Amino acid sequence: TVVAQERRALEHLLFRLHQAREVRTADDERFLSMAADELEDAAATVRELEAARAAVIGRLGHATLRSLAADAPEPYASIFTDHHRALGRLAGEVGATLESTQELAVDRLAELNGEGCRHYRRTRRARRDTDELDRAVVAAGYESVLNASSSLRLPSLVSFLA
Repeated sequence: TVVAQERRALEHLLFRLHQAREVRTADDERFLSMAADELEDAAATVRELEAARAAVIGRLGHATLRSLAADAPEPYASIFTDHHRALGRLAGEVGATLESTQELAVDRLAELNGEGCRHYRRTRRARRDTDELDRAVVAAGYESVLNASSSLRLPSLVSFLA
């Protein structure tokens, strides 16, 4: 059950990462703070379930999902094998989406600071004139996205999937 919950939480986290990236690519910065808050909430849920999973699996005497599947009777072995594949795929997707989301945020922060974009060059729609306060608010939103996404390292999950 806890592995299934963790899988669902990772799917939700991936959705929130896509959402944060979409807010950025749509040039609609009004929702950055909300996207960052939801991203942090999803990350906290993943961290909580990671700890719960580690406790449950540790009590069973297994270090990895692969070893748990190898020792489990059917239908549990098949269920654990399915979770192993899905969690591996999700971990890869989260990593890739996290990287692109962070690059987009770093680029926009550089742009706000008068520096050039480093990763993504594209035609931007015309922006309304903004003052320093507006730029500071937008920059704070991007920094929130970066802070929330920087807490999304999954070393425990990667070890569990080895």
